Amino acid sequence: MKNLSAISKISNGVNRTFPLDISLPIIRVFPLRIKSNLKLFVISFALIIISLISLYFFQFNYLTFANSQIKNSQQIIKKLSIENENLEVQLAKNNSLFSIENLIENLNFVKVDKIHYIQILENQIVKE
Repeated sequence: MKNLSAISKISNGVNRTFPLDISLPIIRVFPLRIKSNLKLFVISFALIIISLISLYFFQFNYLTFANSQIKNSQQIIKKLSIENENLEVQLAKNNSLFSIENLIENLNFVKVDKIHYIQILENQIVKE
């Protein structure tokens, strides 16, 4: 068994050796398959990393945009609540009894002494 790449067979007293070249193509093909699988793995891993980084980038941009929108909305709500409070104060001032009496005097209204009601018949709504 000195030669590993050959099979020895003794038949009829004659030593015959048959070359066995199966191991050489396997050795050549196997590293190529590993190299191609490794390249495919590295390329797919790189694509996954790049896609995750880009997804993170877009999510971060959306988050900052949403945060700025929330701050703007809070400022608008604060301004509107202050304006609402001011309007409520003005409404309370305008609906006070003193301001209504002044408005009546300025518009020259007269106090009514006797009230006359219009009587409507049951079967008629408008009468000529």
